[in-house]
Amino acid sequence: MFNGNQMRQQQKFTAAEQQIISLGRVLQSLREEDNIDGLIATTISYLQDQFAYSLIKHLQNSIFCGKRTSIEVF
Repeated sequence: MFNGNQMRQQQKFTAAEQQIISLGRVLQSLREEDNIDGLIATTISYLQDQFAYSLIKHLQNSIFCGKRTSIEVF
């Protein structure tokens, strides 16, 4: 017989649960990372996976080019 935890592991996660799991993994990676470039790459990768890619790409280009940018609502 399955206990509640085993049953839960067999079920598919909802979108919200998947986002929380993904965020937890990213936060763990950030805690373990020592290199600033690794921190930035991990953060950008997470944001690209979870949010509108075009907005993230725009911000990424602005940050690394040293430009200030205004964010337009699409």
